[in-house]
Amino acid sequence: MVLEEKVEKGQVSNRQAYLELSSITRHFVNAATGIKVQNYTLTDIQNADMPKLYELIAQCYVPEFSETSGGDISTSIKNARKVVEEWN
Repeated sequence: MVLEEKVEKGQVSNRQAYLELSSITRHFVNAATGIKVQNYTLTDIQNADMPKLYELIAQCYVPEFSETSGGDISTSIKNARKVVEEWN
């Protein structure tokens, strides 16, 4: 995964990494389902009954929108990979 390499090399901020991870995952789900989740809020995703996607995007929300983003991007990338692998 290109994003993972950028994170490991310190080429992207934590916040930017979360923004990219969210975008990558949302575009995957859009391609897999035809649902434009890239335009959905977290509540919209929850209401669309996509629990795995909801959990992942919820992990991304605070680091994406916070001035001092925290979170563990490496764990979130692993979780995103699992969501994609298990998508049905």
